[in-house]
Amino acid sequence: MKSLKAKFRKSDTHEWSKNDDRLLQAVEHGDTEKVAALLGKKGISPTKLDSEGKSAFHLAASKGQVECLGAMLSHGLDLTIPDGSD
Repeated sequence: MKSLKAKFRKSDTHEWSKNDDRLLQAVEHGDTEKVAALLGKKGISPTKLDSEGKSAFHLAASKGQVECLGAMLSHGLDLTIPDGSD
């Protein structure tokens, strides 16, 4: 199986950016307004996996950040995407 880094290099849509980091940080702090603002930026996906195999969506779910989850759901996302632990 290919490493996550190899998967990220394979396609531009999977490149990790500063905005992806900002999204994870906003979820970590429960900043729903920032989450919503970041989701409006091109290329941001709450289900994109970082190098550790976690996504903003899974982080929000594991931390009980209901408002952040609501913001993500309002932008539409695939709820069937597994995290890196699968």
